[in-house]
This record gives sequence, C-alpha cells and structure tokens, in this order.
Amino acid sequence: MSASDKLHFPLVDSSYDNQEIVSCMATLLSGQLTMGAKVRQFEDSFAKYCGARYAVMVNSGSSANLLAMSVMTNPLRGTHLRAGDKVAVPAVCWSTSLWPVLQTGLAQVGASEPMKRVITGTVIVAAVVADVYRHRLGWRRFIRSGRSA
Repeated sequence: MSASDKLHFPLVDSSYDNQEIVSCMATLLSGQLTMGAKVRQFEDSFAKYCGARYAVMVNSGSSANLLAMSVMTNPLRGTHLRAGDKVAVPAVCWSTSLWPVLQTGLAQVGASEPMKRVITGTVIVAAVVADVYRHRLGWRRFIRSGRSA
C-alpha cells in the first residue's frame, strides 16, 4: 500500500444531509423564498440559543456587517458609536468589513497602526472604541464595542 492510499483528505465535505436537501426543495417549491415561516422559526430559535430577545436573519455576511454597524451607531441607543469614532479594521480584510465602517460615519484605523503605539491593552480601548475582526476567508465575524455605558 502506498502512502497516498493511506491518507485521504477530501477537498470538499458536505455539511448538510438528505433531510436538509428535502427541506430546501420544499421551500423552493412553496414559492416563499424570503421572510417566510422558516426564517421566523430560525430567528426565534437563534435568539433563544443566544439568550437574546430578538434575532434578525439577513442575506449575507456583508449585510450583517452593515446592520451591526448601523445598530452600533444608532443615536436612539443610550450607548452608541458617534461619527468620527475610530474603529480598528484589519489591513487584510474583505471590503465589506471596511465599507460599513465608512458608511456609518466612523473612522477606519488599520488594526496594526494602534498596535505599534500600545504597550498595554487599556490604551487601545481608549483610542479605538470598536474592533472589526474577520477571518481572511470570511469565517466567524466578531464585532465588539469598547464604549462603556
């Protein structure tokens, strides 16, 4: 047996099963592709899972980033980011990590820029009130606001 016969790493691995395929087909055949009962059910289940009162499903991570920044800058919230507040954005990222920052009037700061001047983590919180982290391949977004109530 050769070494290549012993090791097999698939390039693609399915993350769904036949039940999900049938469910998708049923949704497609129903004609209700957006804002339907399944979306509401998912939002309710996800909110409960996260311990939140509400959850909103959007069409993409790009829309989720814009929605998150819009919520973080909403002046109707007691604690919110204000126009000109600095937001650290990685130098290597998707444009959809940067543009919501600019669209909501915030100031983008390269994530490596404040790091050069910071010795302790407390200084960066004072200078940068929010961070946008995104994996280079688009996985797992995390947005944190450093502004205190």
